[in-house]
Amino acid sequence: MKHKVGDKVRIRPDLKSNIEYGCVESVDEMCTLQGQIMKISEVCTENKYYLMEEDHGDFLWTDEMFEDAMTNGELVRSMSDEELADWLVEVYKNTKTFDEIYEWLKERWCEGE
Repeated sequence: MKHKVGDKVRIRPDLKSNIEYGCVESVDEMCTLQGQIMKISEVCTENKYYLMEEDHGDFLWTDEMFEDAMTNGELVRSMSDEELADWLVEVYKNTKTFDEIYEWLKERWCEGE
């Protein structure tokens, strides 16, 4: 499984009803969430599905139902004001200069880019 609790994923825009994606068949209600960004609340590795915060765990989701992992820019843009504030506090917590902030961001957000 590709994701963990807390990850944000985008539901694929071409999700179709009554199609099996991995081990889960999609339903009409799931298709109303096409293209939306959702946050994983639970991972069931044994049965290979995820539960989401936004639908209160009503549906089972699989990796095949998501677009590729979000970029860091998309992740930042999808944060609520509170999440962004918490993230910025973390950025500034142990830094004193712009160069230190830059290095912190580069180490944690630019892996493999």
